[in-house]
Amino acid sequence: MPAWDLLPLKKYWDLSRPHGGQFPDGARIQYASLQTSRGCPFQCLYCHISKEVEGEVAGPVGNFRMKSIDRVLRELQTMKDLGAQYIFFEDDSLFAKKKRAYTLFEKVAEMDLHLSDVNGINIVHLLKNYSGRLDIDTEFLEILSGAGFHMLHLPFESANQRLVDKYSSGKWNMKNTDTTKLIKECEKIGIMTAGNYMIGYPDETLGEIHNTILMAKMHVESGMNHAALFAVVPFPGTKVYDMVVQNGQLDPNFDTDQMKWTKSIMKGLAVPADTLEHLRQLAWLTVNSTDFVSYKIGMRVKQPELDKGTERPMVSPTQLAVL
Repeated sequence: MPAWDLLPLKKYWDLSRPHGGQFPDGARIQYASLQTSRGCPFQCLYCHISKEVEGEVAGPVGNFRMKSIDRVLRELQTMKDLGAQYIFFEDDSLFAKKKRAYTLFEKVAEMDLHLSDVNGINIVHLLKNYSGRLDIDTEFLEILSGAGFHMLHLPFESANQRLVDKYSSGKWNMKNTDTTKLIKECEKIGIMTAGNYMIGYPDETLGEIHNTILMAKMHVESGMNHAALFAVVPFPGTKVYDMVVQNGQLDPNFDTDQMKWTKSIMKGLAVPADTLEHLRQLAWLTVNSTDFVSYKIGMRVKQPELDKGTERPMVSPTQLAVL
């Protein structure tokens, strides 16, 4: 069991900048983060797990494995005893074993905690086979709501099945998944949703980028709380890194310090990397509500102390760009 009591939790709570959630301005958030499992059953090419397999340098450390339910409950109780009220799950695939998830969160419901996943869940795990027809698993969603879940992050990744199949392990099928219905079912039982989307795949067309931005817009208009748009980044240690090195899309002298989710450093994209960065930022600003944009700006931009009667400083384009 980690020595959770040795962490400076009260300092974290004073800062109140958790990895996830959305809270009122000035709220003090008593939170902790937890993984109930390691690894992932999928091997998306842009993820480190794609090369954490037998025969690679790291070996099969990306294989999916789980803590026991009793172990997870003990950790949650320890966090609660220390004063944590909000728990953010950082698993790579929190619901990969559906029966385990049913049992675990039925028991967690008795603990009176506020829960959110952060690192992503897989959309297929929120579906159920109804006599050969996939539909929303409303029973499972109700269990999650009863356990205290307030937000789920949905990794759509792309609006293009070709790209999901090629880069994201084909982990969800657009033809048999009613994403609007999923968002509305979550909203109906009190669970907010957020969507994760990626643009700038090595061989993505401008039309495919457009499709993904429109999907994000449609989801927000359908009731999703917000959309997060990421640039595809070929981090070393992933299969997509090997791919772009081999096809010449990455400068041999690239700077790893320039690799971040807001921009691409690849060459030969449908739109130049600098343009893609501005397109991603513009899409984020226009797809999301002004309230959410203001909330994120308030989190990221440290405002100076002001004397009474002075005007609040405007956020500059440079400050905004860090979002």
